[in-house]
Amino acid sequence: MKIKGKQEVEIEISEEERRWIAKDYLYEFFDWDEDYFIEDGEVKVRKSYHSSHSFNANEKVRESSERDSLAYKLFKKL
Repeated sequence: MKIKGKQEVEIEISEEERRWIAKDYLYEFFDWDEDYFIEDGEVKVRKSYHSSHSFNANEKVRESSERDSLAYKLFKKL
């Protein structure tokens, strides 16, 4: 977030807005998506596919690292 100005500005935001701002920053920082999860040592995302039938599948995003584990635990709490 970038704000330029030459005067003092006071902005009030709700607790929910503060959480979303923090989550957005942390998603970017950890290279994480809200739909990611960790399973079998891998970061995965659940995808929905539609053709003549609809089905869901878990797709591998990458091997899970300690950083991914930290992000996953953090986002489960938020």
